[in-house]
Amino acid sequence: LCFSFCGVVIKLLCSTETPMHIAFYMLVMTTILALPMGLLHWKNPTPEAWMYIGIIGALTYAVQVLVGKAISKVPYM
Repeated sequence: LCFSFCGVVIKLLCSTETPMHIAFYMLVMTTILALPMGLLHWKNPTPEAWMYIGIIGALTYAVQVLVGKAISKVPYM
Protein backbone atom coordinates (compact mmCIF):
# COMPACT_ATOMS: atom_id res chain seq x y z
CA LEU A 1 0.00 0.00 0.00
CA CYS A 2 2.77 2.44 0.94
CA PHE A 3 4.83 1.55 -2.13
CA SER A 4 1.81 2.21 -4.35
CA PHE A 5 1.22 5.54 -2.63
CA CYS A 6 4.87 6.49 -3.26
CA GLY A 7 4.48 5.56 -6.93
CA VAL A 8 1.44 7.83 -7.27
CA VAL A 9 3.24 10.69 -5.51
CA ILE A 10 6.30 10.25 -7.73
CA LYS A 11 4.09 10.26 -10.85
CA LEU A 12 2.42 13.49 -9.72
CA LEU A 13 5.77 15.13 -8.94
CA CYS A 14 7.21 14.13 -12.35
CA SER A 15 5.17 16.86 -14.01
CA THR A 16 6.97 19.60 -12.05
CA GLU A 17 10.21 18.12 -10.69
CA THR A 18 13.26 16.30 -12.06
CA PRO A 19 13.92 12.69 -10.99
CA MET A 20 16.95 13.90 -9.00
CA HIS A 21 14.79 16.31 -6.99
CA ILE A 22 12.16 13.62 -6.41
CA ALA A 23 14.82 11.17 -5.17
CA PHE A 24 16.19 13.83 -2.82
CA TYR A 25 12.73 14.57 -1.42
CA MET A 26 11.95 10.88 -0.90
CA LEU A 27 15.25 10.20 0.85
CA VAL A 28 14.84 13.25 3.11
CA MET A 29 11.32 12.12 4.02
CA THR A 30 12.54 8.58 4.72
CA THR A 31 15.36 9.92 6.90
CA ILE A 32 12.97 12.07 8.92
CA LEU A 33 10.57 9.15 9.44
CA ALA A 34 13.38 6.73 10.41
CA LEU A 35 15.29 9.14 12.66
CA PRO A 36 13.39 8.50 15.92
CA MET A 37 13.98 4.73 15.80
CA GLY A 38 17.52 5.20 14.58
CA LEU A 39 18.39 7.43 17.51
CA LEU A 40 16.87 4.98 19.99
CA HIS A 41 19.04 2.11 18.73
CA TRP A 42 22.18 4.03 17.68
CA LYS A 43 25.60 2.37 17.97
CA ASN A 44 28.72 4.08 16.66
CA PRO A 45 29.74 2.53 13.32
CA THR A 46 33.29 1.45 12.63
CA PRO A 47 35.23 3.19 9.83
CA GLU A 48 34.55 0.17 7.61
CA ALA A 49 30.82 0.40 8.38
CA TRP A 50 30.84 4.12 7.40
CA MET A 51 32.23 3.10 4.02
CA TYR A 52 29.37 0.62 3.54
CA ILE A 53 26.84 3.18 4.74
CA GLY A 54 28.15 5.61 2.11
CA ILE A 55 27.97 2.99 -0.64
CA ILE A 56 24.43 2.00 0.36
CA GLY A 57 23.41 5.68 0.45
CA ALA A 58 24.81 6.37 -3.02
CA LEU A 59 23.20 3.25 -4.49
CA THR A 60 19.86 4.04 -2.84
CA TYR A 61 19.92 7.54 -4.31
CA ALA A 62 20.73 6.12 -7.75
CA VAL A 63 17.86 3.64 -7.49
CA GLN A 64 15.43 6.40 -6.51
CA VAL A 65 16.54 8.53 -9.48
CA LEU A 66 16.06 5.58 -11.85
CA VAL A 67 12.64 4.75 -10.37
CA GLY A 68 11.64 8.39 -10.83
CA LYS A 69 12.75 8.29 -14.47
CA ALA A 70 10.91 5.02 -15.06
CA ILE A 71 7.68 6.23 -13.47
CA SER A 72 7.84 9.49 -15.42
CA LYS A 73 7.74 7.43 -18.66
CA VAL A 74 4.50 5.65 -17.69
CA PRO A 75 1.52 7.24 -19.49
CA TYR A 76 -1.47 8.51 -17.54
CA MET A 77 -4.53 6.30 -17.80
